[in-house]
Amino acid sequence: MADRVLEIRRARPREYPEVGGLTVAAYAPFLAGPSDPYRARLEDAGARDRDAELWVAVDHDGVVGTVTVVTDGSPWQEIARPGEGEFRMLAVHPRAQGAASARPWWAACWSTSSAPGTTAWCSPASPT
Repeated sequence: MADRVLEIRRARPREYPEVGGLTVAAYAPFLAGPSDPYRARLEDAGARDRDAELWVAVDHDGVVGTVTVVTDGSPWQEIARPGEGEFRMLAVHPRAQGAASARPWWAACWSTSSAPGTTAWCSPASPT
């Protein structure tokens, strides 16, 4: 896993189902079962990309991680104050968890997000 090469980029529409499934799988231990209403929000990658920025980390096997980058005024904004950006729904594929896969793409998202005027970033501490 140390030799993993990751491509960091915005998600493509054809990847939305894969990204949604990955996010649900990563959050499954924190959900109250299949009928948990938050599950539908996690699964709807297309809505996250329309109203925020949906980023992915991709290796030779496919999508290994995702994060939603929320900028000021987005309906996905949960805890950020005016002028702040927010990282939400950080999810790493089970096969890549614990392999430090998140570090490089987290840094890339932080530095390349299209958030002009953003003065600070925050992230919710809980999965919901």
